[in-house]
Amino acid sequence: MINLRWKVLVHLSVGTYAALQAANGMGGCMPLVLAGVEVLSWARIRSGQHTASQVCGGVLVGVVIHDAGNLLGTVLG
Repeated sequence: MINLRWKVLVHLSVGTYAALQAANGMGGCMPLVLAGVEVLSWARIRSGQHTASQVCGGVLVGVVIHDAGNLLGTVLG
């Protein structure tokens, strides 16, 4: 529903989630992964494909889903 009104960038949500999940098992790679998400976000805005709010919303959704999954795993694990 939010996507019809606000157009959150779903591709970046999924990409952010996948990158954070991959970085969980890679030790000290988190800064590199975050830099990759930042560069991709900047590129989407700079190319005019999306607005800054769409990109930020997409990244936020990916981070929230990642953190919720980790919390759920901790509670159930």
